[in-house]
Amino acid sequence: MNANTEKNDEYLKCNGFKLISLELTNLKYFGTIKYDFIDVKDRQDRIYTTVLIGANGTGKSNLFRLIIDIFKTIDDLSKVKPIDYEKSKNKYNVHIDGDYRIKYAVGNDVFEFMRHEIKI
Repeated sequence: MNANTEKNDEYLKCNGFKLISLELTNLKYFGTIKYDFIDVKDRQDRIYTTVLIGANGTGKSNLFRLIIDIFKTIDDLSKVKPIDYEKSKNKYNVHIDGDYRIKYAVGNDVFEFMRHEIKI
């Protein structure tokens, strides 16, 4: 991370956990979309809440399942544990079949994790 990026990410730091953004590319259910979970104009030194509102069947639960699956993947990789995508697909009914980038903060550290599928 360069100094300019660190300066720009200063407002993202928090005392706990903060989901910052999620970019999805070519996912079967979601297509290509970017979710920003914070508003940089808001004061970031207070408890921050993001609310997802939508009619039944619009994908709110699938989005949460996808976020859970991404963090399970990050946890598995941190333990150098092989990932069983078929088991994940069967258990959560969500399979990460495209590319994604997730950005989140834990305390004073900002993390970015991405999956880019190489197609041959």
